[in-house]
Amino acid sequence: MAETIATYRQAFRVREELEEGTEETRFSINSLDRLGWFIRRMGELHEEIAMIEEARRLEKDEIDLKADGLIRTRNSEMERLKNLYSPQAEEFVRRSIKGKRKKSVSTFWGLAGYRKTRGSVEILLMEEAVAFAKKAGIELKVVETVNKTPLKEYIEKTGEIPPGVEYEPPHDEFYLHFEPRTEHLFAEDREETSASP
Repeated sequence: MAETIATYRQAFRVREELEEGTEETRFSINSLDRLGWFIRRMGELHEEIAMIEEARRLEKDEIDLKADGLIRTRNSEMERLKNLYSPQAEEFVRRSIKGKRKKSVSTFWGLAGYRKTRGSVEILLMEEAVAFAKKAGIELKVVETVNKTPLKEYIEKTGEIPPGVEYEPPHDEFYLHFEPRTEHLFAEDREETSASP
């Protein structure tokens, strides 16, 4: 319980620092506490959007117009926070994991780290991609679309990106994982209360 209270105090100190000046000049992600604040805030916005969507589903007629505005506001806030702090969070995580086997950093509010993507192929001009695939011996589907798996293998093997195709190589992708904490914060207190005579 003491650890939970200390974590909340740290989060409030970070919030006070953030409110003292403009975000761009006063606040930067340079500690686990600050990374935790960023993850927590993004998680809160994510949960609020989910709650609004659920309310919209349950009370479709009454909440539909209001929900659009609420979701738009939260999505806008998430975008703003991502633009301001994702590069800093990525750099902090990169420094924190440098030389270690782990690829993520854990905070009270969740995780931030890197995970390997599989890479992808996006066909922009189907006719050109099909013509290339026929010429290169890459398998075509019956509806004359290019099978992306062998196309991706071809690109990775030869390094050649055919016309009409966009290729994204495998890479480490930065992510945030939100841990909903509100239900568990005072679980110890509830257990002690329920155990009392």
